[in-house]
Amino acid sequence: MDDENEKRRISRKTFEEFDEFLHEKGLSFECVTIGASSLILMDVITRDTKDCDVLYPAIPEEIKQASVEFYRIKKIEKIDLAKDWFNNGPESMRDYLPEGWKENLQTIFDGKALTIKTLDRVNLLRTKLLGLCDRGADLFDCINMKPTEEEIDEATPWVKEYDGNPMWPKHVDIEITKLKNELIKRNSEMKLEHPTPIKREPLECTETGHSFAKSPSEIVDDYWKTRKIAKRPELKPMDELRQTEEFKKCYLARETAESLFNRTRAARNEFEKKNKIKAKLGIGEIRRLRNDESESAKAFDRARDAFDQLINDPEKKAAAEKRAREYNEETRVAGENLEKMRPEYEKVKEILDREKQLQHDLDKSR
Repeated sequence: MDDENEKRRISRKTFEEFDEFLHEKGLSFECVTIGASSLILMDVITRDTKDCDVLYPAIPEEIKQASVEFYRIKKIEKIDLAKDWFNNGPESMRDYLPEGWKENLQTIFDGKALTIKTLDRVNLLRTKLLGLCDRGADLFDCINMKPTEEEIDEATPWVKEYDGNPMWPKHVDIEITKLKNELIKRNSEMKLEHPTPIKREPLECTETGHSFAKSPSEIVDDYWKTRKIAKRPELKPMDELRQTEEFKKCYLARETAESLFNRTRAARNEFEKKNKIKAKLGIGEIRRLRNDESESAKAFDRARDAFDQLINDPEKKAAAEKRAREYNEETRVAGENLEKMRPEYEKVKEILDREKQLQHDLDKSR
C-alpha cells in the first residue's frame, strides 16, 4: 500500500522524469515555482499534490504541450497528476509580492533541461500564510516550514495588505495567532503529514454538546463561498459595462482600427522620407500609401464613434448601473452573512483541527 501511495504522488522523481522528457524533445525551461511542489522539492513536506504552480515566467506553448503529453504518459502509469499539472495558476501573485522578490531566489531543482527556483524563505512563507488565511488551507505546510515567531511577524503585514476587505486584517490576526499557538504546542519539532481524511455526517461536539445541522465540509464550503463573494471589490457601472461582449468587441475594433491607421501613416512617412529626392519616381506609391492612410483614418473614426456611442448610450448606462447595484448589494449581504456564519465556522474548524491531530497521532503510533 505504501509503495502505491508513493507512486501516485508528485515527488522529486516526477520532476526528474519530466526533465528527461523535455531533454529528449530538445526543450528547456527555467522557472520560479511556489506551492506544495516547491516544498516537496525542498524536502519540507511529503504530502500529495497534483500540480506544480509556476509563478514566473509565463509557460511557453511548447512547454505546456510537453507537460500535457507527460501527463498522458503518467496517467497510463497511474500517477495522479492534473491535466494542467504544470501551470501558471499563481502568476497574478507576482504583482503583489514585495519589490525585489527576484533577487534572493533559491534553486531547488537543476536538471538537464529543467531548472526550478523558488522564493526566499520569508516570501515563500508569505504565500503559505496567505493560503492559510484566504482558503483555510496550508496549515500543515506552514507548520512543516517551522517558521520562527520573527519570520511570521515579518511576513504577516504583507498578508494583511493583500485583501481590501475591512474585516480581513482581523481575520489574519486570528489565523496567525492560531498558527503560533499550534507551533508553540508542537514546539516546532514534529514534522506533520496530512492525516487521512475521514468522511463524517453532521457533527456533534461531545465536549460541549453543540450540534450542527450541516456536515463539517458543508459548513466550511459555505463559509468560504460566502467569503469569496463578500471580499469582492466594489463594482463600478463602467467596470460592469466593460465585461460585456458588446464592449469587448467594440473596444477591440477601435484598437485594431487605430493600430492600422498608425501603421499606414508611419509607412507613408517612411516612404516619403526615403524618396524625397526621387519623389517623381515614387509618386504612384506615395498616392497609394496616402489613400491607405486616408481609408484607415476613416475606419478609425467610425470605430471610435461607435465606441463613444456605446459607452454614452443612456439605456446601456442605466442597465450597467442596475447590474452594478445588484452585484454590490449581493457583496454587502454576503458580508453580513459572513459575520453570522463565523461563530459556527470557528467551532467546526476547531473541532476538525483537533480531530485531525488525533487522527495524525493515531497514524503515527501505528
